Amino acid sequence: MYRVEKIPIEEAKRMKESIQRKANVLEEYKGYIDGLAKNEAGKIRFKDYEEAIDIRNRLRHAAYSLGLRIKIKKFGNDVVFYQE
Repeated sequence: MYRVEKIPIEEAKRMKESIQRKANVLEEYKGYIDGLAKNEAGKIRFKDYEEAIDIRNRLRHAAYSLGLRIKIKKFGNDVVFYQE
């Protein structure tokens, strides 16, 4: 049996905003990948509060949704990616 609970409408709206924010980030990453020519690579420098694995996961998810395969490498504070 499922557990159903009541929540304030403000909380439900915040949840929707979070999903929309994630969708916007996915579109941003899809643009990074889609904008590359076959002989180009992209580089993302991640900030102190970010993790390379999070960037890698976003890139992989975006590439998958575009039907592309990409190679991803981490070098210091940079994540480099290119189409296979």
